[in-house]
Amino acid sequence: MKNLGAAGVAALNVSALAPAHAANNSQRPNVLWIILDDVRPDGFGCYGTPWANTPNIDRIAEQGVRFEHAFVQCPICIPSRTSFKTGRYCHEVTGRTMYMGDPPAQEPPYAATQQERSSLLQPWIEAEMRPINVGKLHALHDYWDARADPLQTREDARPGGEGEHFDPVRLTTHGWQIGGTQDVHVDDTREGLLTEEALNICQELAEQDAPFFFRVSFRPPHVPIQVPPDFMLDLDAVDLPWPDGRGLATKPRFEREQLRVYCGTLDLSERDIRVARSSYYGMVNMVDYFVGRIMDEMKTLGLLDNTIVAVTGEHGLAMGENGVHKKRSFYDPVVGSPLIYSWPGHLPEGRTIEDQVEMIDFLPTLLDLSDMAVPEETPGRSLVPLINGEAEGREVVFSEIDHSGSMYDELRENSGRQVMARTEKWKLVYFHDPRVEDKDGALYNLEEDPWEFFNLYHDPEYKDVIEMLEGYVQDWDQAGNNP
Repeated sequence: MKNLGAAGVAALNVSALAPAHAANNSQRPNVLWIILDDVRPDGFGCYGTPWANTPNIDRIAEQGVRFEHAFVQCPICIPSRTSFKTGRYCHEVTGRTMYMGDPPAQEPPYAATQQERSSLLQPWIEAEMRPINVGKLHALHDYWDARADPLQTREDARPGGEGEHFDPVRLTTHGWQIGGTQDVHVDDTREGLLTEEALNICQELAEQDAPFFFRVSFRPPHVPIQVPPDFMLDLDAVDLPWPDGRGLATKPRFEREQLRVYCGTLDLSERDIRVARSSYYGMVNMVDYFVGRIMDEMKTLGLLDNTIVAVTGEHGLAMGENGVHKKRSFYDPVVGSPLIYSWPGHLPEGRTIEDQVEMIDFLPTLLDLSDMAVPEETPGRSLVPLINGEAEGREVVFSEIDHSGSMYDELRENSGRQVMARTEKWKLVYFHDPRVEDKDGALYNLEEDPWEFFNLYHDPEYKDVIEMLEGYVQDWDQAGNNP
């Protein structure tokens, strides 16, 4: 697969499919960015999920470009958002961006190379289009005009809709609620209150008669996962692999002994697993309902006439496929993110791109579409050439996390910086850290084992594959870029 360098990508700016705009702000496109927390790509029907009920987000995809294989650079919230807001990998960005607990006992090996990086939102600020955010913020707060972020339901909330009630399903160690219902009318949930504020902002944008950058940042389907009964899916609807422990003996020590303490699911009953999964997809369905309200309001107000609509997650979520739940692992449902751009008349409609891309490419693409320069030294690259068929995706994508400073004690001991290198066929995960003696690796053949059940790392037949992928990591780590 061809892999253009940064200079090559910079030279391929917006082509005929997305005509460049003059610097005059009156001609710039608006931006509407919809982001969900902990959403897997298969949360949306447009990713081929028959049980997902997301007609509004699916419609955005039908009117634009959908990326089938987009990957985040860290499988936890703040580091991931920091990474794609700066267009840089986590180990490049200053601060404790890969962990959120007490400082580790030993300084991480990448600390000496960290530098302060500004957000790629800066060009919109300089163009007097300071981005407005309603909902969850997380990372680089100063770049946003931050509005409401409701944390509670309406005080006088009405009862929920019709449907069966399900008690909370919780993980053992930390008690996180990963499923169940809440007896609250959908419009009185905190997401309903967020949507009310978003609709008020739409009115404000319509009155200002100037281009805007508006982000609606939903917390769902982050824990606690709970939905009004009428959004709950049928318990038999979700068809995912069952957490039966297949391949468990082949898994790395860290996953068997530590990650499973943090988020294991093998002790949950069959009913609990079904409730958790049905609640999760029901919660995405609920967000889609609110997205529909926002899109309808913007259409009524004439705000979609020259607007790029982008839909992303910040990372995904495991739901027991390998006996673990939540995040902090590198399984595809965790490091994968939905990525959709729609701009009717400027971007192709109904296009699906199979090439691998990274989420650090997200904002450089919006910059390019908005006729704003992408900093040449930024590892993130515009995807416009890929959309236009003038370039190919990334041969290898990377993600990383440092468990040594985790807020969860069970993850801190005998651990450190874990990295992932993924090609279309292979995925390697290991500790790339001099503080950790054992690489404790995992290797998966994604063509033959797409759910990553069976670890091939210790099979001598794959020694050359491991060396190839470790070489990619070494080059990426030393260059501070994706070669």
